[in-house]
Amino acid sequence: MEIKEYLKKDFKEKINCPRDPKSTEYEPKKTSNLKAPWAIFEKIVPRYFYEHKEELGIKRIYALHNARIDGVIELEDGETVMLECKFLLGWQKSCNARIEFELFRSYYYGKFKDEFNFPKPQKGLIVFGNFNGDWSKISKKYKNGWGFYHENKQLPKSFVKTGIIKAEHIGEGNKMKIVALKDWEGIVG
Repeated sequence: MEIKEYLKKDFKEKINCPRDPKSTEYEPKKTSNLKAPWAIFEKIVPRYFYEHKEELGIKRIYALHNARIDGVIELEDGETVMLECKFLLGWQKSCNARIEFELFRSYYYGKFKDEFNFPKPQKGLIVFGNFNGDWSKISKKYKNGWGFYHENKQLPKSFVKTGIIKAEHIGEGNKMKIVALKDWEGIVG
């Protein structure tokens, strides 16, 4: 195919999901077999929400697999929020999470709506452990990644509303534990 023919293509290809997406209502699981910090982090974030369900106004947490995002949080008032965990957050991981939210809403949501009967999420929450790359540096304009994130929020209105929360954690490896959630103004929840 020549470039001229290629440029005339629609570019709207069907998403081919090689693995079936799965979902379950979240249940705490052991992290003892996990070694990578990011893999442990992805398990302890939902556990924190699960352990603090009542005080955070959470009705249920759904763990998702092969569905682009880590989970969906259903609040007591029926609203749903997509959950994505990123151990290190910088510009690239922030963009990844936002696209993952969009993919879930446009394609994967349809696979779960009948099973759990939750409304289509209108928001996404990125929970992260630390900033990295440029976002970890302090500049004249920004204290660190909080400012960079908020500067990059100038996205089209059609994009999902997205927030970020830092999970203050202690311990190493399988002893890692979340002790607080913070937004750029301080402790939340």
